[in-house]
Amino acid sequence: MTDPITIARAQAAIENGLIDALRSQQQADMDGTTVIVSRQACDEAAEFLPALYDEVKRLRLRAAHAEHTTDAAISEVRRLEAERDALRAALEWYGEQARLARLVHSGGDAGRHALANDGGNRARAALKGDDND
Repeated sequence: MTDPITIARAQAAIENGLIDALRSQQQADMDGTTVIVSRQACDEAAEFLPALYDEVKRLRLRAAHAEHTTDAAISEVRRLEAERDALRAALEWYGEQARLARLVHSGGDAGRHALANDGGNRARAALKGDDND
């Protein structure tokens, strides 16, 4: 009974007086003929249906909340991935400049100058969340 069409039909039937019809001990069969139904069967169904209807409403609210929570979690994961990528890029830049700076000949000058000119700004920007490459 998880099919949305079946649930919608059940809700419509309840809203259109199904419980009252059951309590009157009459029911229409497939071709529209009214038939008498046992009191016990009608009473049991009439007692069961409101609780079932309430449970369906509760589950729909819970599903909507879960969908919202899932969307929020996905957004947070994406934000954290972007932050991780920015921090990784900054570390990779510093790693490359440190590698260059260790060169003893003039090739190391580029790394030494880049590190000196940066003065840690790239690291601070990455930690703050700025996109300052």
